Amino acid sequence: MNNETLARYALNEVIALTGSRKSNVGLDPTFRDSQEYKNMSPKERAKVDQRVDKVWAFNKLLGSVSDAPQPPFNAGPVDDHSLNEWVRILRYNYQMSKRGVANCSQCAGLAYISIQDQLEGQRRSDRPNVDIVKLAPPGDHLFVVIGEKWPTEKREFEIGPNRRRQTYCVYPRKFAGTESGAGWSEDAWIVDPWIHVACRAREYPIQWYKAMIKWNRWRRQIYTDVTAAVNELGTWVPASSWRFVVTRYHKLSLTFPTEGARFSV
Repeated sequence: MNNETLARYALNEVIALTGSRKSNVGLDPTFRDSQEYKNMSPKERAKVDQRVDKVWAFNKLLGSVSDAPQPPFNAGPVDDHSLNEWVRILRYNYQMSKRGVANCSQCAGLAYISIQDQLEGQRRSDRPNVDIVKLAPPGDHLFVVIGEKWPTEKREFEIGPNRRRQTYCVYPRKFAGTESGAGWSEDAWIVDPWIHVACRAREYPIQWYKAMIKWNRWRRQIYTDVTAAVNELGTWVPASSWRFVVTRYHKLSLTFPTEGARFSV
């Protein structure tokens, strides 16, 4: 598969897994204990099981390469920071479930795992680079990129409600590039199931802009808690206020190690 085919495959896979209304059903392992799950047909249950396995494979991956907490069933003593993170995540999921939507990290996670499943068995030298990209605070969004060169620069950012300083490799800030800096590769593709888009990286800002304008026309709001403290809830903001989010903030790699990269100035 080339980059475009992989991107479109991942987008269709996530849409099929989450359904047209992007329901949160099946994104929490405890859902398997609910009466709603027990009342499902075997086919519906198999679909939910697939979603749970993929989402928690993604969460396990994030827990190993970033500050994201591990799922509670993975393990040992829970420190105050991890506990606070879980409280924050539970509150977030509660806010999402009330509106029947899934968040961008869940959508990006499903896309990433779907792509890795598709590439399984191929020689590493034949595989395109696949990464999960996070917008630096106060940006609050994740998407997947296929075929972009691995970043060579790194920066420190304050991440999470405790504002812990962490180092991330960073991609070019501008997708199309400018006279003062290179942009993203011509062959790189972005998958953003949250807005139902698979496109070339350099076309992503305009696709994002169109999605936010459309959502604003539909009076959709976006829930963000990136600036909230540990014991605070986030806020709902109009989609129009997010029109330029993907071009405004640094793009952080969530899977590429920082060793060997140089600090940018």
